[in-house]
Amino acid sequence: MNFQQEVQISLTVLITGLVVVFLMLIFLTLVIKGYGKAVNSLQSKLNQRPRESMPVPKPEPVPAAAPAPSEPAAEEAPAVEEGISEEILAVLAAAAYSMIPGGVVTSVRRAAVQSRARSSWGMAGLLENTRPF
Repeated sequence: MNFQQEVQISLTVLITGLVVVFLMLIFLTLVIKGYGKAVNSLQSKLNQRPRESMPVPKPEPVPAAAPAPSEPAAEEAPAVEEGISEEILAVLAAAAYSMIPGGVVTSVRRAAVQSRARSSWGMAGLLENTRPF
């Protein structure tokens, strides 16, 4: 074999390999998109089914809430559980105020920790990474 034939065979193998790889990538992309559409259509069909078999919970009566004072008194300090620093309390109060302007923090305590439950951040990560297409 001379040099020209070796180059011709090498280019043929190279171009054939590139074409096969890109065709398979396009095929896999179409398969994945089709699967996503099929799952979405099944989910929409399941969501449109009548839910007669599921029991409807009765709403519980909500007690009438006392109107909140517009401005808390200066000597009123929120009840804080032992072990929570003033800096943490300030951050919590600022977060509550940013969500509900004029909101008042009346007490701060640690949330009950369940050993088998995910943390809020863990659950947010799980929901973020397992969203459907």
